Amino acid sequence: MSTSRRWPVGGQIMLRHSIGERTWALVPVTVLRDTAEATLLRISAGSLYLAPHDDHGRLLRLGTDRWTLAPRAWTTHDIHYLLPRDRWFALGLLLHAGTAEAVSWYLNFQNPPVHRPWGIDTLDLELDMVAPAGRHGQLRWSLKDAARFRYLAGSGFFSKEQMRHTVAAVRELRGSGTLRDERADMLRSAGRHGPPADMATAAAFCGALPPDLALRDLPAPASPHLKVRSATADPVLLRGEQRMTEQQEFRGGVNVVRRHGDVVHRPASPAAPAIHRLLRHLHDHGFHGAPQPRGFDSEGNEILTFLDGEVPDVLTPELRTPEFLATAAALLRGLHDASVTFRPRPDDPWIFPVRQPAEVMCHGDVAQYNSVVKDGLAVGFIDFDAAHPGPRIWDVAYAVYRFAPLQGPDNPESFGTPQEQGRRAAEFCRAYGPEVGAEVVDVVPDRLQALIDFMRDQAGQGNEAFQQHIAQGHTDLYEADIRYVRAHRDMLRAAFTEG
Repeated sequence: MSTSRRWPVGGQIMLRHSIGERTWALVPVTVLRDTAEATLLRISAGSLYLAPHDDHGRLLRLGTDRWTLAPRAWTTHDIHYLLPRDRWFALGLLLHAGTAEAVSWYLNFQNPPVHRPWGIDTLDLELDMVAPAGRHGQLRWSLKDAARFRYLAGSGFFSKEQMRHTVAAVRELRGSGTLRDERADMLRSAGRHGPPADMATAAAFCGALPPDLALRDLPAPASPHLKVRSATADPVLLRGEQRMTEQQEFRGGVNVVRRHGDVVHRPASPAAPAIHRLLRHLHDHGFHGAPQPRGFDSEGNEILTFLDGEVPDVLTPELRTPEFLATAAALLRGLHDASVTFRPRPDDPWIFPVRQPAEVMCHGDVAQYNSVVKDGLAVGFIDFDAAHPGPRIWDVAYAVYRFAPLQGPDNPESFGTPQEQGRRAAEFCRAYGPEVGAEVVDVVPDRLQALIDFMRDQAGQGNEAFQQHIAQGHTDLYEADIRYVRAHRDMLRAAFTEG
């Protein structure tokens, strides 16, 4: 039953994401303002919240009907979170923890908020628009997780009403001046801090709990000594995509990685022994932008050193810089050069086949989501599972596909005109070195087709992660991008002859 109750400033309540009457996630929040038009909340770094997990303790995303709730720590930023009444979105402002320094804005598309006895109910619909902070007026919004939203919509998880209103909200809010007055007001409130809200205090303040929960289900208040790590991570709420602190879980596209202090434990692929030899060789030959192997744990997971920095899911506007391109290219060049003297063994079980001419060891998946970033510069690469012998241009082709990016307008990660994309590809190749030039444009479609073939082969062998990626439309996007690169080949190549 909904309630028209207004929450007083400073009160601690619960922000519940629910599917039907079941709690999907529960976050303790502090009320900054509650009016007939909107509610403004604060989510503090250090808060413990309840999030959905599977039977193995892995964090879940929407699309399942089976989950259990377990506590997690929100340890990256403070968030001011505006929920307009009867609207299908919320506006978030991420702040460096304990400061008024804005990091980024995001629009979270979600069910309209409903006041309940325990706080406010909604449901995050897994679609966002993000923009860097710094401009009070005009913003450049980037759509995030559109492929995931399309997958959930196509699977029938969302109702027609949810899809219709979400699409309408995206169209309404894509303008650069979106919610200018609301953003100015939120910036004025950015200096309002306080201790993290906690579930027990919120339950006592509200005098109620969601009907599917009991007091014993709530986590105890967060320790005042909980380490809070300020970061420039993607502004995604309630999905566990936080950056790893001293003991934290990080979920990538295929693997779940757990950090323990200065090392990470991750599932070992059949090629792990060969990859460890490669990583040791790289460090022995002066390349330090990769993890170092530390053996295996009792469960067979590989242990690698942790590379400090941020790992972006997408190229946000602040990373679309010549400096980031140049450092990523130089890093890849350094990896390749250090690998020239590496000697693969005939029985090394690389996940990808050896590709001739085998000039270097290819990383195999150079992209923003495998790049460690500090101060806007690429300082390392992670996830060498796809490493294999091959030509330099094979690795560079996939890197420029991701970083230029050589992607069509239907790809939610795409940005720029073909001319701009061509110039960025040329900048990357110039920073890499003279071995790779305009011919890389012609290699991109072959590199993507090889990836599509690999994904379909893995899915056919029962690999659930790749089956899910295909169901989410990843191969469809790659095929569309192949057509895009071929259709704009001449325009993309022409950029290599400029200046």
